Amino acid sequence: MEDLISDAEKFGEHLSKNFKANQIRKFHSYISKFWQKFISNKMKYENDQEKFKEDILDELSFVKVYLAYQAGRTKSDVYKDFEKIIGKAIDKVKTSKDFETFKKFYDAILAYHKYYGGKD
Repeated sequence: MEDLISDAEKFGEHLSKNFKANQIRKFHSYISKFWQKFISNKMKYENDQEKFKEDILDELSFVKVYLAYQAGRTKSDVYKDFEKIIGKAIDKVKTSKDFETFKKFYDAILAYHKYYGGKD
C-alpha cells in the first residue's frame, strides 16, 4: 500500500501542473458508476468472479478506449501520461479485490492532484 500511495502522489503532483480537473471529471463519472454498482453487489462479486467480470471488468476495460480517444483528441502529453498509467492500472484488475485497490489508487491520484494545486 505504501508504494501505491507513493506512486499516486508522484503522479497526482505531475498531473497538477498541466491537467485540469474537468479533464478528469468525465473519466471520474465512469469510474463512479462502476464503483456504485460494485459496492451494491460486493458480496455477490466476491463469490462469483464471472459475474464480476461480466458486470464490472468488461465495462472497466472499455474505459481504456475512452482514455485513448481523449489522449488522441487532446494531443496533450499529460493526458497521454494519464491514459498510460490508468490503462496499466486497469489491466491489473482481475478480481474484485484488485478493483478495490484500483479505486484506492485512482482516488489517491485525485486527492494529490488537488493537494498540489490541480486546476479546476
